[in-house]
Amino acid sequence: MNTEGLRLMYSRVNQAFVYVYGNAPFRMEGEDLFFRNRKDAISAAERKDLKVDSKGYVHSRTDEEDRGDYLARRRGGFDGVSEDDNEKFFDSYVQTALWSTNDYSTPEGGEPLDKNYGPEDLTPEAEKTMRADAKKFLQENRADIGDRVDYAGHDFWLTRNGHGAGFWDGDWPEPAATRLTKAAEKFGEQWIYVGDDGKLHVS
Repeated sequence: MNTEGLRLMYSRVNQAFVYVYGNAPFRMEGEDLFFRNRKDAISAAERKDLKVDSKGYVHSRTDEEDRGDYLARRRGGFDGVSEDDNEKFFDSYVQTALWSTNDYSTPEGGEPLDKNYGPEDLTPEAEKTMRADAKKFLQENRADIGDRVDYAGHDFWLTRNGHGAGFWDGDWPEPAATRLTKAAEKFGEQWIYVGDDGKLHVS
C-alpha cells in the first residue's frame, strides 16, 4: 500500500477517528471507516503492517530490520514500556488536561477545553512536551503503576497540578500512592491554554 499522504485524523462531526487520503476519508480493506478511539484506529493500521507516527501520518513497515525494532518496542523490549502503554497513558493524560481546564473565554472562566478542543488541536511543540513528560513518568514509575496505565495518566495530570484528586486520594495502595504522588509533584505544574492562533499550548 502506498501510504504517502495517508493520515489519521479526528472528525468532530462524527466524533470518531478516520483515516484521510488527500481530503477524502479512506477505508482500509476489511476495516471500519470510523473508529471510536485512536487505539482502535492504530490497531487497524498495524493489522496492515503499518505504523502511525505521533502526528498521525501512516508509514509502511516493510523493512525487516525496522519491523524487528518496532515489534521489540511494542513488547517493551527497549525501555520496559510498550508503545501501546505509552499511547494509552498519553491519551488519558491529555484528555484529563482538557476536561479539567477551562478556556477562559468569559470572565466566569468559560467552558472546559474538551467541549471545543481535542488532542488534535495541540501545537506540535505542546504535544512533544506533553508526550515527553508522560513517557518519562510512566517509565520511571512503571513498577508502581502496573497495568493501571490509563488511570495513571489521569492521576498524573491531576496530581502534578494540585487538583482535588490524584494518586493520594485513596484509589492507589500504599506505599505506591505516596511514591507516585511525590514523583508527579516533582514535575511541577503544567498549564494548557488556547493561544492567539486558536491552538492549544502548554507552559
